Amino acid sequence: MDRRQRQTAVSRSLFVPQTDWIEEDEALILRVHLPGFSEKHIDCRIIAPSHYIRVCSDPALKNLHFNTLFESIPEKFNLIEARTKFDDGILTIKVPKVVSAKSSAGARELEGHSKTRGSWPTGKQCKQARDSKK
Repeated sequence: MDRRQRQTAVSRSLFVPQTDWIEEDEALILRVHLPGFSEKHIDCRIIAPSHYIRVCSDPALKNLHFNTLFESIPEKFNLIEARTKFDDGILTIKVPKVVSAKSSAGARELEGHSKTRGSWPTGKQCKQARDSKK
């Protein structure tokens, strides 16, 4: 397992959250430390075609507004299958590696596993849940 931490997140705001970039054997784990924030104030947009992830806060939070961008996510990671989880002030984004067609048995196993993980909604599901709370 390759556990490297990189500060590749770009932030364009006064509040700059601490970020971790951890590349494991099967997935890329991105963590954004957001103490004091609640899930309803966080927007996570996973832009698969451009291979980047944007995490920002509700613009109404003037003093704590932030806009963090994870750029240049390697193409070996499948952003379409990315999952998010917010717990104890930490937003965790899990991006699995692309599964090649050669390992189709492994791909079926991985797909079945990801569908059973109710605690990791997709970026779209995360946004839909947040919008329904408003």
